[in-house]
Amino acid sequence: MSKKSLIHFYINTAITLLAGNMFNYSLIIYSLDITKSQTFAGSIFFANVSPTILFSFFVGAFLDRYSRLKILYLFQTNFIISGIILGSLISFGWMSYDFRYILILLSIYNGLSLTFIIPGRLTLLGNLVEAKDAGKATMMLNILIIMGFGLAPMVVGLIKQNYDWNVLFFSIASIYFFGYLFLTFVKIPESVIPEKETIWIGLKRGVAFLKSETLSIELLVLTAFAVFMVGPLQVVLPQFAKNILFLDEKGRGLYMGMLGIGLLIGGIGARVLHHKFHIGRMMLVATFLSGVTVLGISNITIPAVSSLLLLTVGILGGLLTALIPSTLQIITPDGVRGKVMSFYSLIFQTTPALSGLLTGKLADAYGQPWSLGFSGGFIIVFSVLFAFAFSKLRALK
Repeated sequence: MSKKSLIHFYINTAITLLAGNMFNYSLIIYSLDITKSQTFAGSIFFANVSPTILFSFFVGAFLDRYSRLKILYLFQTNFIISGIILGSLISFGWMSYDFRYILILLSIYNGLSLTFIIPGRLTLLGNLVEAKDAGKATMMLNILIIMGFGLAPMVVGLIKQNYDWNVLFFSIASIYFFGYLFLTFVKIPESVIPEKETIWIGLKRGVAFLKSETLSIELLVLTAFAVFMVGPLQVVLPQFAKNILFLDEKGRGLYMGMLGIGLLIGGIGARVLHHKFHIGRMMLVATFLSGVTVLGISNITIPAVSSLLLLTVGILGGLLTALIPSTLQIITPDGVRGKVMSFYSLIFQTTPALSGLLTGKLADAYGQPWSLGFSGGFIIVFSVLFAFAFSKLRALK
């Protein structure tokens, strides 16, 4: 039963992650279509993580106290509802520039679900596998996460090439519902905390653990810079592909899909080869090289070369997003795992939104190439500083 539940959990994760990322990506490019503003698109991205900023510190305590499975049941319905609502509004002709703020409201609504779903998946995984297998299982989960993120633009591009916006959003809702069904087959004995520990005390326990484990803090800080590039790649790169590389809708989707292929390669590579390399140094080098590669993309106007660089960014990102959370899982006790993974989720979601908002404004003011170049340079500078400052991470093997 445990193995069957794990398989159903992975299938649910793979399908709903694909659909959820399709919705978020579609919301951004749809907002660009009706407003022509990259700043507004960045605001959509930021609105998606605003609930995480407000509630993430308390989510971990909920996950360690209440049923993680029931929490996922509740919040995985949001994307289904959002897809139906937006598809219906477009079908009836009720969406326009004047009603653009509806997109922000839907983004906030889905952001609330992500606040619980992302750390919820990571902590629920601890109930499905033995402690000795937590690291490997987390890498597998993150391969699915990065697959969903990377493949979403490609699938969206293929659908949008042949159908209107309303069909796209109805399709996303249908895909998400199909994936949701597999969650009903997950049966587990959950290790929730029965005693009357307040949410505030639970939060303090999580913070106390982080203070006692320097490596966890270094990993969380590195996470922010490992995922910083996601913001400009989500907000600025689609317009870069259209205006600088002159790609059509299908071509833009396939171009963005190179990121997904790279993420998959990097995630699998981390899963297979992590025990053969110095993990800490690999993380630091991968962060530095991702900055170099993004900087390269900003200066290249040949689609084929740009695609190869984007593939490289994906590989490096896949390595980082597989290695960082799996290492956190290994060094974190079950009693505070929900809290620590909620901190990870906060950084994982918030950083791309802030970087997307910032680079969207820069793109509106100075152009897409300059904005992407700034992103690459920013990552390079801080990755060099971390290479000297993070002694625990450098020593991690």
